[in-house]
Amino acid sequence: MKKLIGTTLDDHYKFISLIGEGATSTVYLATDLQMGAMWAIKVLNKKDNIQGYQRQKEEAIMLSKLSNPMFPRVLPTIYDQPEALYIVMDYIHGVQLSEFLENNVISVMQAINWLKQICQGMEYLHEQGYVYCDLKPDNVVINNQFLKMIDFGACKKIGDTTNRRAGTAEFSPPEYADRSIPVGTYTDVYSIGKLGQYICSFLDEKEKPSELVSLLSLCCEANYEQRIKSAEDVYAALQRIEQKSDPISGYKARLAIFLSSVILCIAFFTLGMFGYYSNVQAYRNEFNSFFNQAVKYEQAGENSNAIEAYLNASIKDPGQSDVYEKIYQLMLPQKTDENFREKNKALLDVFRERTAIKNLDESLRIRLAELCIEQESPVYQDYAKDLLKNMKGEKVEILRNIVSGEGDTGQIVEQIKNLIETSDDTNEKMDALFLLLNVYSKLNTWTETDLNFIENTFKAMDQEALNNHEKLIPSYKLIALGLSNNLEDMNLRKDAVSWWNKLDHLHAEYTKEENITKGKLYYAEGDYPKAAESFKAAIGKDDSDLLSYLYTIDALLKSGNNSEASNLWQRAKTLKEKQNEKLSANLLYQYNALQLQLEMFGIQ
Repeated sequence: MKKLIGTTLDDHYKFISLIGEGATSTVYLATDLQMGAMWAIKVLNKKDNIQGYQRQKEEAIMLSKLSNPMFPRVLPTIYDQPEALYIVMDYIHGVQLSEFLENNVISVMQAINWLKQICQGMEYLHEQGYVYCDLKPDNVVINNQFLKMIDFGACKKIGDTTNRRAGTAEFSPPEYADRSIPVGTYTDVYSIGKLGQYICSFLDEKEKPSELVSLLSLCCEANYEQRIKSAEDVYAALQRIEQKSDPISGYKARLAIFLSSVILCIAFFTLGMFGYYSNVQAYRNEFNSFFNQAVKYEQAGENSNAIEAYLNASIKDPGQSDVYEKIYQLMLPQKTDENFREKNKALLDVFRERTAIKNLDESLRIRLAELCIEQESPVYQDYAKDLLKNMKGEKVEILRNIVSGEGDTGQIVEQIKNLIETSDDTNEKMDALFLLLNVYSKLNTWTETDLNFIENTFKAMDQEALNNHEKLIPSYKLIALGLSNNLEDMNLRKDAVSWWNKLDHLHAEYTKEENITKGKLYYAEGDYPKAAESFKAAIGKDDSDLLSYLYTIDALLKSGNNSEASNLWQRAKTLKEKQNEKLSANLLYQYNALQLQLEMFGIQ
């Protein structure tokens, strides 16, 4: 594959530099163009590694469901494209455990602390039903004295007995040789023991507590039934050893300081409370700092910086619901934005990836769930289900039925209509109407009765509030696009033209696809000059799209504008030569058919 540095993925992430390159994948450092955050993106070339592609996709899906500080965060949006698989994950800056131990001196307490962190991560993974299966020094990274476990390619479901088992021989349990024995928590317990022995090999022999040596040996029992049963049990044993191995400990020492500890208890408690409130105040000060910074960015019109500052403020005080409302309002598309759905997707991604649902108030959760409905990916339908959990109310039930695909569609439509008719508030009416239009759009059924209800609803609203509402143009677009999908029906075509005219009156901006749909409608109506105008607008959005040129030239010929058609044809021929190897058979057929038509008009 070509190097990706300087290019973008989905207009969302820009590849900055190369982090590492292996036999099957390449990892790049990338920046989030919308939020400014840094990510690592693993790129797997499908052409060279079909089996590896499927395995790493499974690994990414699994990791996207995990939430533990021991594991890198993987975003649930996995880009499975024809040439490669793109996985966006946390950029972890650190050194491998093996490299760190080769170049640094560690203490017994540090070794025990590391093993406790590993046990906590394993315990969480086991609770999710997985076994790591490949714990070794090279798969552990040290980041600011905290450990991260990487490379989940060998991970298995608990109880798995498949032959495809990966792992490093030195750290793999003996039962790997017997394929009939399923993997289980005891598999990782063995590897914890082996990793612990590896770490302890860097300690002075005299410093190693005998209890720790015995514990690690017990973890590494050849017979898996005789090992310690779980990572949780290993953690508890490590904690007991840690208490005994304190540098100033020992039974006599603790007995000697017992009385003085009692005397100092009150002083420590007082200092502890002081420290607690100091920490609270420090977090409050940091929250205020980020919040005030965000307000300044917002006032200066630097919305991207403002959003990032508000997100940082939310980390310091997750309970401040007004911060999440600020982020929502700043990211909400404006009335005239052409890519309304894509901008809503970016908004949803920020909330999915960087906030916890439990910190959002019910009003915001409902609004986010509504935005999920217009997205096609099942990721957003699942997010909507999570947003609506444990909530009640008529609108919540309607949304839940829509995202789950349950319930009678006709009944859902009537319920939404009832919401519209019983509300006197323009915003509530508009939100419910937009929801109804999304349902109609998915059903692709537009009757005269539906259109009359829609028209009457718009008329019943406060017109000034309606004209300023951010969902007015997206609502009109849903109607115009929906009606334009039924070009065989003359009456629906007339209705579609009427709604496109309303959009033009509002000075709406259109995407390439919307311009093409609009052009096809006018073409079907026999209004070739307007069709050509719309197709030309599509070229303006993407001047490398050969199909838009063919549509435009055809409409220009039918309009009698042969001169402009000839000029565009010269550009189309150049474009075709550049893209010839990538063109589909259908597009080549359309190109050749138009070429014959042009030759009839004397245009070469």
